[in-house]
Amino acid sequence: MPRYDLSIELNPAGRRVSVQQVVTWTNCDHTPTDQLVFQVVPNHRLSDKMIKVGERTVESLRLDPGVCIDRQGRRFHLNSVDADGQQISWQFDSRHDTHLVLQLPKPVQPGECITVRLNYRIDIPPVMGRLGQHKGVTNLLNWYPVLAVYREGSWRPVPYIPWHQPWYNEAGIYDARLTLPSDHKVVTGGHVVSSQDLADGRRTLTIHGEGLRDFTIVASARFHELQGQAGAIPIRVLYFPEHRHHAEVALRTAEDAIRTYSDWFGPYPYREFELTESYFGWNGNESSGVVMVDERIFDTPAYASRYVEHLVSHEICHQWWYSAVGTNGYDEPWMDEGLVTWLTRVKMEDKYGSNPEMLDFSGYGPIQFPNVQYRSLVHSGYDLYQSRGGSGTSSGSLDDMGHLHNLFFLVYDRGARIMGMIQHRLGRDQFFAFLKYLYGRYRFRQLSISEFHSELEAFTGQDWDEFFDQWLYDNKSADWSLEKVTVTETEGGYKTQARVKQLGAVKEPVDVEFSFEQNPFRLATLSEAQQQDGVQVEQVSPNDWLVTIVSEEKPSQVMVDPNGMVLDENVQNNSWHTDCSVRVSPFYTPVDEASLMQPWGQHGCVAGFGVDSEGRIGLRGSLVASNRYRISPFVAYTAATASRNDDHVSAGIDAIAYNLPSANWQLLARYEHALLSTLENDPGHQARFAVRRIINYTTSLIYPNLSYIDFYTRLGDNFFPDQDTTVSADPRIQSYGNVRAFGIDYHADSQMPYWDPDRGVRLDANFEHGFHVFGDGATYDRLSAQLGVVQRLTRVPGWLSDTKLAGRVSGGYGWDDNGEHFRFGGPGRFRGRAASQDRSNAFWLTSVEWRFPLTGELDYEVLDNTAALNSIAGAVFYDVGESFLLDQSQGVDHAIGGGLYFRIPLLSFVENVTVRTEYGYSLVNNTSAVWFGLYRAF
Repeated sequence: MPRYDLSIELNPAGRRVSVQQVVTWTNCDHTPTDQLVFQVVPNHRLSDKMIKVGERTVESLRLDPGVCIDRQGRRFHLNSVDADGQQISWQFDSRHDTHLVLQLPKPVQPGECITVRLNYRIDIPPVMGRLGQHKGVTNLLNWYPVLAVYREGSWRPVPYIPWHQPWYNEAGIYDARLTLPSDHKVVTGGHVVSSQDLADGRRTLTIHGEGLRDFTIVASARFHELQGQAGAIPIRVLYFPEHRHHAEVALRTAEDAIRTYSDWFGPYPYREFELTESYFGWNGNESSGVVMVDERIFDTPAYASRYVEHLVSHEICHQWWYSAVGTNGYDEPWMDEGLVTWLTRVKMEDKYGSNPEMLDFSGYGPIQFPNVQYRSLVHSGYDLYQSRGGSGTSSGSLDDMGHLHNLFFLVYDRGARIMGMIQHRLGRDQFFAFLKYLYGRYRFRQLSISEFHSELEAFTGQDWDEFFDQWLYDNKSADWSLEKVTVTETEGGYKTQARVKQLGAVKEPVDVEFSFEQNPFRLATLSEAQQQDGVQVEQVSPNDWLVTIVSEEKPSQVMVDPNGMVLDENVQNNSWHTDCSVRVSPFYTPVDEASLMQPWGQHGCVAGFGVDSEGRIGLRGSLVASNRYRISPFVAYTAATASRNDDHVSAGIDAIAYNLPSANWQLLARYEHALLSTLENDPGHQARFAVRRIINYTTSLIYPNLSYIDFYTRLGDNFFPDQDTTVSADPRIQSYGNVRAFGIDYHADSQMPYWDPDRGVRLDANFEHGFHVFGDGATYDRLSAQLGVVQRLTRVPGWLSDTKLAGRVSGGYGWDDNGEHFRFGGPGRFRGRAASQDRSNAFWLTSVEWRFPLTGELDYEVLDNTAALNSIAGAVFYDVGESFLLDQSQGVDHAIGGGLYFRIPLLSFVENVTVRTEYGYSLVNNTSAVWFGLYRAF
C-alpha cells in the first residue's frame, strides 16, 4: 500500500488548510515508470456545461445552486514538490485539470519505492459539499492529492465528475497530524492516537489508519456527540443538538449494521466508525471509516426514521464494498452501488418484512396518510426510466450515464435487481458465502466487473456469460405473465393450475407462489420442469409453463415473482386477483396522487376532502397505476380568485394516461359541470382533450413537466369558463358562446431552480381555431405568446448580488377583430386589473420586476417539519400594456405593485413550494387587485 504522511493545519476562520504531505510509493507492477500521477480534485474548475448540469442536479435535490456550486474553482495551490530531497518538475494535464503529473529524476523499477514531498494550501470555498464550509461546518472530502492506480505499465487516473463519486485509487496507510481550533469536534478517516492542547487555543490530533481508501475531515464547533459500540468497534455520531432524535436512530442503525454486515461478509475493516451530520447536499456519502449524512435528512420528521435507517445502512455497507474492497467508481459504478443497494434492501426487509412502509404513520382503518413503500422507493425509478423510452445499461461509466438520475435509474435501481437475480439463482446462503469469499480475497484490493464475473463462475462452476450479456451489458427485461388460473374441486380438496407465459426478451427463472387463508403458502420456481415440494412444473413450450398443485384449501391468490426478484417490465400482470390498495386521506393533496406514493406493483385508490393542484377545495378521488394512468373524479368549490371571476361548485373528472401512444406522450382529458354559482347564467360545462408531447421533465411532484407541446380540442358553454353572459354587451361584439375549438400550446422553461428561479427563460405560446360543429360553435382564430426572463445579479457587489431582475413581454391577436379573445387583467397578465375587467381582441404587455430577499434562512416548522417556512422574499413590479377591441385601443395602462413570496419545503427535502401573494394598482383606472398562487407569475 502507498503511505501518506500528512501534517495539516486547518484554519476554519480563514477558510484555509495548509499541508505538508509525504507520499511513499512502491512499484508493484512489472514495468518501470518515471512519473507519479496524482488526482487532485480541489484543482478542478467547472466548465460552463458542467455548471449547468450541476445546477439541474442540485435543483433535483431541492437545493439552491448558489450555496452548492463552487464556480471559481482552482482552490489548490502547490508551493513545492521534491523527490528524495530533490526539486522536481510537475504539471497538470491539459485535458484533465485534476491530474497532477510529477516527473521523477529517474525511473522507479519494479519492487522499488520512492518518496515525494508536496507543500500546498487549499482555499476552502464558502459552499456546502465535499470541499466547502457552510454554517460553521468544514468539509474536506477527496481534498488532497491521492495517487492514481498504476497497472500494466500505465497510470490510470479517472476524469472528475462532480455529481457522483468517480473514485479509483489504492487503499493506503495514513499517518496524520491535524491541528485545528480546540473547540471543534472532528471526524477523520483514521484512529486518533493522541490529542495535545496548544497554548494558542488549538489542538493537534495524531491519527493513524490502515487500508483507507481516502482520508476525510469534517469539523465544527456546533457538533454534539453520541457514542456506541458494535462488538469491539467503537462508534461516534456527531450531530446538531436540534437533531438528536435522528442521531440516535443513526447510532442504533450503525450498531446493527456493523454487526449484520460483519456476519454477512467478514470483519469490519477499521478500528472505529464515525458518522457525522453535515451540509452535504447529497443525502449521504461514504468515506473510509466515515459516513456523512446531509442535515436535511436529520431534519425530517420523526415518522421518517425508517428512511434514515435505510440511508445509513446503505452508506455503512460501503465500508465493505468501496472502501475495503475497492472499485472503479468512474468506469464501473455498478460494482459497488448496485451491490450495496441490493444488500440494503435485504437488510431492511429482514427487519421490517417484505416491502415495508417507510413513513411510520398511525392511521385508523382505511383512513391513512400517503406513504412510500420500500420497493417503490428503491425500484420505481427504473420503471419510470423505461416507460419514458430509456435504453441505457447498468454497466456504463459515469459519462455514459450523463447525469445523476440516469445513474440512479440504471445503477442503483436496475443494477440492484441484477444483483438480486444473482442471489435468486444461487440461493441466499450461497450468495452470502460468495460475498464473504470475495471480501476475504479482495480486501484492500480492487474488484472489477470482469473479476466479479470470473469469480462467480469459479465459485458456482457455471457459465454466467449469457446472464451478464442480457442483464448487465444489455437493457433487456423479462415479462412473466400469469395468463390463467383454473381451480377444480376434487374429492380431497382442490386442484389448481396456473398458466404462466414469458412475454419479454429474457427468460429468467422466477417463483410462482400459491397463497392460502389458513395454510402456509406453496412456492415453485420456473427454471426447469420438475416436481417441487408437491408442486408439478411442466414446460409446455419454450415460453409457456403450467404449474399444478393439489391442496386441501382453495388458493386465495396466485402470484408470479412475489418477492420482486426479477426485472419484470410489467409487474401488474403477475397476479391472479388484481390487488388494489384503498385508503381515505385525512386531507387530500396532490401528493396523494404522486406515483411514488402508490403501492408497488398495484393499483391505488385514494379519496378524501382537501385541495387539488388547481386550488379546488372539496371531495376528490383517484384511481392510480404508477407511471401508467390516473383517473380523478371530484366535487369541489372554487373561490373567486386569480383565475376565476365567480364562486362556484362543480362536479367533474380529469384523467391522464402516461406514455401513450408512445414514450414521452400523454393523453389528457377533463370535464367539469357547474352545479352552483354566484353568476346568474354560469356556463354549464367545459371539456378539454389533449395529446401532450413532453420535451423535458423535472423531478418535482407538483411541477413535473419542464417543456411540452399540447395538441388539444375543447368545448364549452362559453369562451371563458366563468364569464357572466348576463352582462349586456355592445351588439357589435362577439362573445363566443358554445365554443368548439382546437389548438396548440407550447411551454418551454429553462428557469431554475423551478421554485424561485435565479436565471433562465420561460416561453409560452398558443394558437387556437374555433369552428362550427354539431350545429353550434363560432369561427375565430387567436394567437398569443409570453416570454419571461430572470437573472440574479451575481456580479454586483454586496447585498445586491442576492437580488434578481425579471422581465417579460407578452402579446396576442385574435380575429375577427370584434371578438373578445383575451383577458387583459389577471395574475398572469396585467396585475392592476381583475381578470374579468377587460376583454379584448388584441393586447400587448411588458413588465419589469425586482426581486429581493426579506429574510435570511428561517426555520419555522409545522407538524415536526412536515412543512416549514424557509425564507420570505419580496418584489416590486411595474406592468404597462394596452388592449384593443374592434382594433381600437382601450388605452395604455400602467400598474405598480409588490409581492411577498414564501418558500415552503415539504418533508425537509422532498419538495419545495413558493406561495405568492401580490398586490397591483392601476395608475390609470385607479383599480387594484390582490392575487394568490404558487410560484412566480413569470
